[in-house]
Amino acid sequence: MKINFISFLDPLVYSGGGEMVNRQLVNEGLRREHQISFSAVRPGKMNFQADADLNILADIFNMGHSYQSLIAWRGFSDKFLSHVIQKTPFVHMTNAYADFCNLPFLPCNGKAEGSCPEKPSLSAARRFFMRDWGNDCFAKKELVRNLYTKSSLNIFMSPAHRDITESFIGKDRLPDSYVVRPTDSILHQLMEVLFLSNKSKIK
Repeated sequence: MKINFISFLDPLVYSGGGEMVNRQLVNEGLRREHQISFSAVRPGKMNFQADADLNILADIFNMGHSYQSLIAWRGFSDKFLSHVIQKTPFVHMTNAYADFCNLPFLPCNGKAEGSCPEKPSLSAARRFFMRDWGNDCFAKKELVRNLYTKSSLNIFMSPAHRDITESFIGKDRLPDSYVVRPTDSILHQLMEVLFLSNKSKIK
C-alpha cells in the first residue's frame, strides 16, 4: 500500500513523546512493506505522492510556541491541507490537543464555549506570530474541524483525550475513533523524557 505520512514534525528526526508514538507506527508500516512517503514542516520535507492509497495526518498544527520557531508562520498551507483532506481517504492521528488548540496548553481544560479564555490577554506580538487576531476557539476553524469530521478514523491517546475532543467538535459529527494503548517500549522511552505541566493545565 502507498501511504503519505504527513506531520508537522518528522517522526524519524524528532523524538518528542508524540513523535515516538508516530515513529513506532511508521516503523510497523515499513516492516509490513508499505511504501511510506513523508511530508513534514520540520525539517522541511515535501514528498507527497498524489497516487497514494491512504494519507495519515498526524499532529498537523504541532508548531512550536517560541518566537524563534515562528509559530504559525511555519506550517502547511491551508490549500495543501484542504487538498489532502478532500482527495484521498485519510486517518487523523493526534497525540495531544495541538490540532484543535493553537496555544501551548489547553487553558479552558476542555470547557470552552466558543471563545477562548486565554487569547484576550495575549500580546500583539504573540498574536502576530500565531496569525490569530480573534478570540474564537481554534477548533471553530473549518479546516480544523474537517481534520476530525472528514477523516475515516480519528486516533487518540486516551479515553479522556477522545472525550474532550468530541466535546469540542461534536460527537455526532465524528467518524469512528480508536484509542491507542502504548507499548512497554514506548512507555519506557516516555519516562526518560517525561514533562509534567502545571497540574491545572491540560497539555
